[in-house]
Amino acid sequence: MAERHEEFLELLHAVHRGLFEQIKDVLDKYGLPPASRAVMRQVHHNQGITVSEVSRRTGMVKSHVSKTVDSLVEQGFLEKRPDPSDQRLIRLYITEKAGEHFGQIQVEIRHRLSEVIAEFPEEKIEAITDGLRTLKAILEQGKGRQV
Repeated sequence: MAERHEEFLELLHAVHRGLFEQIKDVLDKYGLPPASRAVMRQVHHNQGITVSEVSRRTGMVKSHVSKTVDSLVEQGFLEKRPDPSDQRLIRLYITEKAGEHFGQIQVEIRHRLSEVIAEFPEEKIEAITDGLRTLKAILEQGKGRQV
């Protein structure tokens, strides 16, 4: 039983790494670090978010988020604005350029991942999807547990 659990964990890690590499290949084509996708996703869905909030939501170290934000600002994808009610806070906003650029990147990533999934027989996709739903539900139930 322990061997199966170990293999399961190793397979999850390998699949995660493989999917990450597919995404990284697309981002490399545009000269963007992988962290930029997570940062851009957070800012896109939460206009006016702060670097600290992005850090908390992504699990990335604040200094890494800050460097990524600075790079994205330099490239014209993000805009920093002071908070009108608290000048110490800097809020992040997506630029028009980013909306167009990252939309194209998302399409390429989805296409790349769809090509990978297309290699699966349909009945295996259903079984894997069912297993992943179960795993997600188990993880969501245990979110508040202390180890």
